[in-house]
Amino acid sequence: MVEKIKNTIQIKFVSDSLLTIISHVLVGISALIINTIVAVKYGSNGLGIFSQGLSVYMLISLLSSFGIQISVQKHASQYGDDNLQLNEIFINSIYAVIVMSAFTVSIFYLFLKYFPNAFPNPEVYSFIKIICIATPLFAINKTMNGFFVGLRAMKTYASIRLIRWLALVGGITYLSSSQFKLNAIGKLFIGIEGLLFIILLFMTVRYWGTFSWHWIKSHIIFGTKNILAGFVGDFATRVPILIIGYISGNEASGLFAYALTFARSILMIPQALQKSFNPIFTKNWYEKNVEKIHENIFKVFKVCIYTIFPAFFLLFIFFQVYTMYFMPPEYLQLSSIMLILFIGSGSIFLFGPFSTLLIMTGHLYTNLIRVVLFSILNLIFTFSLGYTFGNLGVAIAVSLSMIINIFMLDYFYKKKLNIPLFQMTFGKLLS
Repeated sequence: MVEKIKNTIQIKFVSDSLLTIISHVLVGISALIINTIVAVKYGSNGLGIFSQGLSVYMLISLLSSFGIQISVQKHASQYGDDNLQLNEIFINSIYAVIVMSAFTVSIFYLFLKYFPNAFPNPEVYSFIKIICIATPLFAINKTMNGFFVGLRAMKTYASIRLIRWLALVGGITYLSSSQFKLNAIGKLFIGIEGLLFIILLFMTVRYWGTFSWHWIKSHIIFGTKNILAGFVGDFATRVPILIIGYISGNEASGLFAYALTFARSILMIPQALQKSFNPIFTKNWYEKNVEKIHENIFKVFKVCIYTIFPAFFLLFIFFQVYTMYFMPPEYLQLSSIMLILFIGSGSIFLFGPFSTLLIMTGHLYTNLIRVVLFSILNLIFTFSLGYTFGNLGVAIAVSLSMIINIFMLDYFYKKKLNIPLFQMTFGKLLS
């Protein structure tokens, strides 16, 4: 039995997935610790400011990277055996993201200058102005790390993520214990991304190829087709925190952000599986190995279906114990919101590893349609239910949107890829 487990772990997909899952879990724990420190040291109001600022930071970072991190990941997987192509793919992705991030951040800060009332809370506005300085560095670092995912160099990918989050935990712990103001955390993000940029430059020296207009245009064209879908999709997942801040204030936003952090932390597992699955799927797709694609989808789904109930049960127990001992009393009232968010998160847990197949196969416009539909529904549900039922209503809106999104995935995969997702997963499992 021990020998069988050892042989299984030696399979690259399994070892990559385990490594990525571990790194994602540690990242999730780090995010939880950060939220806890901010909530305890700066209060629910401070956590609300931090959560809203971080949401805007991640959205501007997504626009700054312009989808180029997905392009470099896809093309590195596709041309993994051609060193000359790989080097050109890498270096020109960096040139492309530098140009696009500089343009995006310049536009954003002009917007802040001329429309400061877009963020009516002055504390949120001040925090956003500081933290978003880090977005170009974050976009470049994300692109370089995306290249390692395409090469299936998951140890490097996981290490960079861990360095970022452990540095954030350590830095925020120091700043809060030394009585620094909340805005100092924004400056911390800038310093950490600068450090990671230097580290990644040294790690990628051997991949510096020659300048190529072809690859710069390829990355930007791919990004242009993908960025709107990526931004709209990410906006839809982060907008509930911003909407609650707008409707009910920073304190309510902070409380919901804490519950959402817990509920979404379980999704680190399917996200990790997706990172390992994408390069294999892309290679098999372009080699037209349909049988292998079907086989791999079912294998990954079985991992998800067998782990979903124990994973969510343990997470809920952990939420109760952790909140009781480490958080202010008002956070214990979030149990019902957590359970509602678990319903939507469960659907993503099962099918999240397969959520980017349209992107990996180049069906970017179809993916955009899917994401826009999902986002419109999410916004409608969040505003209507949020105004009526507060945080509980937003939790219902988030879960309902997640479930509908999975049904849209199945529809578009059958229509465009000839991949009947439900049939290949639930259908095969029950047959």
